[in-house]
Amino acid sequence: MTGSHARRAAAALIEEVRQDRPEVVRLAQALCLAAHAEPEMVRRARLVFLPSSGLGLEAQLWFSPLVEAADSRALVLEPGVAAELRRDLALRPPPLPARVRAFTEVQHREAPAAVRAFERLLWASAAGRELPEQTVRRELEPFEKALAREDGSAEEIGRWILHFLPRLPGPVRESEAAWRLRVAAAERLGVDLPEEMAVGRDPEELLAARVLARGQVAVGVRLSADGVVLSRPPARDARVCTVVGAARARLALRGALPGAEPYGVDLYDGQQAAVRLDVVALLRGGAVAEARVEMGGAMLCAHGGEGGARAVAVVSGGLTVLRLEGGGTRTAEAGFDGTPELLAVTDDGATAALSMGRTVKVVTLRQGVVETADRELERQPTALGWLRTSDGPLLCAASGRRLLLLPDGGPATALDHPDQVVRLWCSTATGRLATADAAGRVHIWRSDQAGAVAPVRVCEPEGRVTALSVDARSGRVCWALADGGVRLWEPSSDTVRALGPLPRPATGLAPAPGGHTLWAADGGTRLRRLATEPNSGQPDSGEPDGRPEVQRLPFRVRELHPLDDGGLLLVGSGGPLELRSEDGRTQIAALDPSPEAADGGSDSGPGWLRDSIGIELPIEALSGADAAQLLRTARGTGAGHLLVDGGRLRQTGLLPQLSRQAAAAGLRLVADLHPPSAQTEADASAAAAARVKVLEGAAALLEWADGLRLLRGPLWPPDLVGEVRHLVDAYPDAALLASADRSTGAQPIPCHLVVGPAPDPGGPLRPPAPGTGWALPPQPPGGRRPPVRGALLLSLPGCREVPSDLLAESPDARWLRGLLTVRTQQLALLRGGAEAVDSGSRDVVALRRRHHDEEVLCLTNTADRAAATRVECRPGEAALLEIASHRTGEDVAQPSVLHPRSGRFEVPVRPGRARWFRVLDAAVAEAHGLAGGGSAGSPSAGRL
Repeated sequence: MTGSHARRAAAALIEEVRQDRPEVVRLAQALCLAAHAEPEMVRRARLVFLPSSGLGLEAQLWFSPLVEAADSRALVLEPGVAAELRRDLALRPPPLPARVRAFTEVQHREAPAAVRAFERLLWASAAGRELPEQTVRRELEPFEKALAREDGSAEEIGRWILHFLPRLPGPVRESEAAWRLRVAAAERLGVDLPEEMAVGRDPEELLAARVLARGQVAVGVRLSADGVVLSRPPARDARVCTVVGAARARLALRGALPGAEPYGVDLYDGQQAAVRLDVVALLRGGAVAEARVEMGGAMLCAHGGEGGARAVAVVSGGLTVLRLEGGGTRTAEAGFDGTPELLAVTDDGATAALSMGRTVKVVTLRQGVVETADRELERQPTALGWLRTSDGPLLCAASGRRLLLLPDGGPATALDHPDQVVRLWCSTATGRLATADAAGRVHIWRSDQAGAVAPVRVCEPEGRVTALSVDARSGRVCWALADGGVRLWEPSSDTVRALGPLPRPATGLAPAPGGHTLWAADGGTRLRRLATEPNSGQPDSGEPDGRPEVQRLPFRVRELHPLDDGGLLLVGSGGPLELRSEDGRTQIAALDPSPEAADGGSDSGPGWLRDSIGIELPIEALSGADAAQLLRTARGTGAGHLLVDGGRLRQTGLLPQLSRQAAAAGLRLVADLHPPSAQTEADASAAAAARVKVLEGAAALLEWADGLRLLRGPLWPPDLVGEVRHLVDAYPDAALLASADRSTGAQPIPCHLVVGPAPDPGGPLRPPAPGTGWALPPQPPGGRRPPVRGALLLSLPGCREVPSDLLAESPDARWLRGLLTVRTQQLALLRGGAEAVDSGSRDVVALRRRHHDEEVLCLTNTADRAAATRVECRPGEAALLEIASHRTGEDVAQPSVLHPRSGRFEVPVRPGRARWFRVLDAAVAEAHGLAGGGSAGSPSAGRL
């Protein structure tokens, strides 16, 4: 309905009601300047403007068609009706409009500011006059500020705006300020904007309006072998990253590999999103040259052999999209309903086969047209492949104890096996064919151009076969066994040789062209290359006597195929993930390349304790109405566990409630225990009673807590510590911590983690011993912690606890919180060693922190004047990517990307502040578009 039609309809409705009940229209007009009218206001309006009327008039209005909605709390007039009543009111003699306005002001003098502002705009535009944009903007400005609040009221304001703002008169409703406010309100509530509001608007305008309601949002990132789980608020033990958002955080995920495309995810508060990452990548020269990362669906890939063709099937939501990629530039796509289990493709990429249950779909590309045909088998196949014949490609399918040869349009030929066929290798580029059965036998066959297949050799079983492959050029057959062994059949001598063994059974094998070396994948992030020539190492492997050379990759590989140029086609899952928020800030999530090496033994404690940072909070702060928000703020800093006085928890009865609140916020709960007094230990009976009390208290706490912390640990009797440790070990995933200070010393304590005082930032650089760490000191009483000292400490290894004053709302506390969050995102800062380097300035402390291939440069200016640093650029380093600056902790633009000049990185640092950078080598910088020519405003990254 157009505006003029809507106005005429409202006027007709008013006239219809006026004919029968004119007092109802007069009462409605007395309320037309109000956003809504409570029952008390309706009654007073009747008494003021229609004093001779009865109570029934109120009910008549309440249930009249002039009212859009009404309940026990208030009524709201229909918007078109209210607009017509205001226009009519403006034409009445002056006393009446002024009386209605004064009445409305008095009745709503205690109403929220939003209601009063809305009603002022209604009155100002009641006469139909156009209001200056400046006036409208001034009246709506408080709404913008209200939308930015983090106290829980912004959502209610947003709902109010979306409901009432469209009811304002046209000139006000269509103003730029009102448009921006409606966009911001939709952003705050996480709802989609009506399409008409985006018509003719530049994307930058929309983004600028949405920014009004956005703030910092903490998102949890937990990587697995197959993908990633995002959580909001951050789930327990997940790494925390900070993005911009409101009720909805819009994220772009991308596999952090060359050529990968982004994938959008909308993450709402209270929501988790599991995203699978399937990877197909080309490995050349020891590096990933190109990759395709599929998110939100599964991906199958088949390689056609020496022709270089491949087929990729992407499965999502029960729909499969098959892409045929020939050796050249030819490609074709086809879609199917269903989920395939197997995929095979010919060497020219023109024909592929997919199995879905007992159905095999054959997809052929002929003269640019995709044709499909179905073949029904008696049993679901366990393997598919293609052979080349003079009549064209011949489909091979392993089904039960038979290998079926399925010519196009002809009857099937069956090759019987003594046991179920579980592995198959064949190719349209060679006449060799190999199968493996469930008993571990490997059957080798040869085929001719007519499609006839004859047996060559049966290799006796040595164990379950986990992978099978053939070198098309030499005819060598290789297979992997469940015990890690690898076997190779040499056709020239008809002998089988043993290779390896591998540390884990291989899931895929790829002989290099010519068969002189063999690559093996085991489902992990390492490929191993074996020399296949007897008693000699591969000349370029650097590994004598056939010992495997190791190639580490950023994702897990389950299949691999050799390429003609010596490269490899890899099929796997997981890997590094690039997570980008709408403001362009980016973080890279990656698993530790060697978690098994750093986990330590049983004394290292549960897995969650490895990188978790504790935060101390007083019981008083956790018993108030803001406790849940306080815990979410603590989790947003990257803290993983909460440290609270266990005795006070039991006394106040807060333990069950706090345990649930901490879990909801993604925090572990660790309860403090105080040592028994020295006087008690002097009396044997008193000491025994005290120990029983301690152990009973510890057991009661462990029913709800994730661990215990022994305060002033060195003062505890060793045998009592042993008993507490024995008790903790009885609870799965529980940890025992201890604190030590300078007065107690640092004697060894049989705990999972002992946290002592912070080191002297100006002292020798010593990494903490295994199982130990230090606590960031609290602000001194009546004093002020210099933020530069905290920043310098946070750049050192070993920080495991932080004080509660880090959650204060002062600028310094916000900055240190931001540094702590960044620290928890960096493996180099969590687990890496430290090396002091020359900064080129006596005022700036420069540290290089490194963990495997990840390195962070930390620069801290300890002086009260600005400093210019010049840090040596080491071989292979291409860029510095800023991850923390003097503005960290604020909602600011993207940090800088710096490139070396004359062999050095030149970095200015503000007085008493710090800057942290990821150090990128040339390959990583190139993959992220940061190699050379970078400038401020390029995306920032931190590795999780």
